[in-house]
Amino acid sequence: MLYIGKGVSLRQRVKNYFGSGRSLTPRIALMVQKIESVETIATDSEVEALILEANLIKEHRPPYNILLRDDKNYPYLRIGPGPQPRLSLVRSLREDSARYFGPYPSTSILRENIKTLRRVFPLRTCTDSKMRSASRPCLDFHIGRCLAPCRPDVTPAGMVSYLAAAAQMEAFLEGKSDAVLRDLRGRMRGQAAALDFEAAAQTRDRLAALEKISENQKMVFTNQKDLDVVAVARDGDEAEAQVFTLRRGKLVGRNSFPLTGSAGRKDGEVTAAFLKQYYAAAPAIPPQIWLEREPDERAIIARWLAEKRGGAVTLRVPHRGIKRELVALASRNALLSLNERRTLQNRPSPADLRRELDLPTVPNRIEGFDVSNWSGRDAVGSQVVFLDGRPAKDEYRRYRIRSGDTPDDFRMLAEVVGRCYRNRLAENGPLPDLILVDGGPGQVGAAAAVLEDLGLGNIPLFGLAKKEELLFRKDDAHPIRLPSGSALLVLQGLRDEAHRFAVGYHRSLRRRVSLSSPLEDAPGIGPKRRIALLRAFGSTQSLRRATLEELRAVPGMNAKVARALFEHLQKAPAESTQMHVPPPTAAP
Repeated sequence: MLYIGKGVSLRQRVKNYFGSGRSLTPRIALMVQKIESVETIATDSEVEALILEANLIKEHRPPYNILLRDDKNYPYLRIGPGPQPRLSLVRSLREDSARYFGPYPSTSILRENIKTLRRVFPLRTCTDSKMRSASRPCLDFHIGRCLAPCRPDVTPAGMVSYLAAAAQMEAFLEGKSDAVLRDLRGRMRGQAAALDFEAAAQTRDRLAALEKISENQKMVFTNQKDLDVVAVARDGDEAEAQVFTLRRGKLVGRNSFPLTGSAGRKDGEVTAAFLKQYYAAAPAIPPQIWLEREPDERAIIARWLAEKRGGAVTLRVPHRGIKRELVALASRNALLSLNERRTLQNRPSPADLRRELDLPTVPNRIEGFDVSNWSGRDAVGSQVVFLDGRPAKDEYRRYRIRSGDTPDDFRMLAEVVGRCYRNRLAENGPLPDLILVDGGPGQVGAAAAVLEDLGLGNIPLFGLAKKEELLFRKDDAHPIRLPSGSALLVLQGLRDEAHRFAVGYHRSLRRRVSLSSPLEDAPGIGPKRRIALLRAFGSTQSLRRATLEELRAVPGMNAKVARALFEHLQKAPAESTQMHVPPPTAAP
């Protein structure tokens, strides 16, 4: 199937492609050459034809239609029905009593939204069968992500709280955040008045999290309108639709949807194609939709949307005022999303890296190493992983250097590489297709020696030096200069990520050390005397300025210990960070 379309007059529609004197774009001309037959289906109305067209396009995805890219896979958030509503991610809408919200442009965005929402509205995500077979609450209950309606000892009040959380989540997703906040504040005050301070504290934390989320919602109107704003940006065959979702005057959602097949089509046709495909699957339709451009078949689309909504739907193209400014904002966001997507599509890939470095296989898994230290102190190493050219942060590892106290980048790098791959071999974990170290021939040689000892000498190994961005290959004294903008970008990104991860770990260790008190290794000073001293002087800097007599006056100190401490403080290196100890609290 090449193309699906509709028309009031089939004779006129066919003449558009086969009539004399027709003017076709190269894309449509190619389609016409491939046509072998034409099939028709009669409907009772234009709205029925529009619905049938949208359903057939979604099912068959013909190559010459304007298509929402991968629209069959757009995910939705579902809040199930029943006495213990379940929160889940689904990819299709069903005719049931559940509530659906979406579609979302990607699964990762929806999963992140679910994670955030469950901190405020702790609903279950387990299946019904798993909940029924549970003998005790799972980890989600203990970390505050679920109210655990599966508990055998759950009370009627607990079930009411669970259903209230589900109702509040629905209200929040509908844009009724003010009502939800008022309800939580009232509940917190009631719990505090009943002296249930633990429950009040939990409600307070949920309230604070929800207020933080609500701060990110921009107030656009004061008259509490529900509407969508739709704009489409185009560049050749690529297009990007942007949808702003406003509920009760607040911008509660902003999603981008890529489209293909728009080359040679008019703006109105592209806009109409998106409206039909997007709202065919949308679980909620607002009474107003503001558009950047006039869509084709505007009246038919409006009637179709009104039938789906069960009420009037207005399609409007604003020309002035704040309405036009909001549409222009959606248009700018659509263009930014389109440019970002094209940049990602055009960036160098692991296949480019294989070609430019003459590698035996495509380096889908690349691992990078770096070390960081300060005059040999708090030396650390990092290992980062790129899968298919993108960071896989859950596989990052960091190491504290164990060998030696003097700065030696070669020794430290060899230790990190050795520890990493000895562990990997012991665990039978995945091995990289390419290894990159931060540095030149010296660092490459140190890492190569360790890999040879481990029997991994066949893995391609390179070093990337910072100054001139030269690439050094194992067993090759001649550096490689990759052209800028090529696969060098992949290696630079990996090297910079390894450096960032190592430096971040090193700084955290230095902060930890700088916050340690000089009393930790002072002779004769145990935990009780250390607390007494810091309470007496308030900070380590005040302690350093103390006289011998002032030290002796602290409870629990004697002359011998005070003398030893005084001499220790004079020798200890000065620290810039003050440590404060709170004053002792009165006994109840």
